[in-house]
Amino acid sequence: VDAEYMGGLMAVSLMVMHPIYNAIQAGQLHSIWCFVLLFSVVAGFEFGPGTLFGVIVNEVVPPEHLATASPIIGMTQGCMAVLVTFVFPPMEFAMGSSVFFIFGGIAIAVWIFLFLCLPETRGRTKIEITDLMTKGPWLVAQQD
Repeated sequence: VDAEYMGGLMAVSLMVMHPIYNAIQAGQLHSIWCFVLLFSVVAGFEFGPGTLFGVIVNEVVPPEHLATASPIIGMTQGCMAVLVTFVFPPMEFAMGSSVFFIFGGIAIAVWIFLFLCLPETRGRTKIEITDLMTKGPWLVAQQD
């Protein structure tokens, strides 16, 4: 499954979470639907953009910078996970279910970035990928 589609699953699930959460609060839906959407968000991230950081750093970063870039990207991803863990509950308390629109909007932005800016690397050598990322235009996904 391509990462772009799983990123879309994550974004759509977050945007649908708002009305589902409200329907659960109103007693119109069973709470299992919240878990189904939460599973979709986690699965969309873990099979989509969540795994891309490790793949992208190995394919895109030149070998001489790999030893520095890998821990920085890993640390940044871990720090963002901790940040979201601590920021989400107060935001949800202050905004209610509208907080899902903020995270859904971020997920949609990531989804658009994946489609427009991330090149297809399947079947290409590391040298071809490096050339594509360093010499091509910013919207590299349109090249072939």
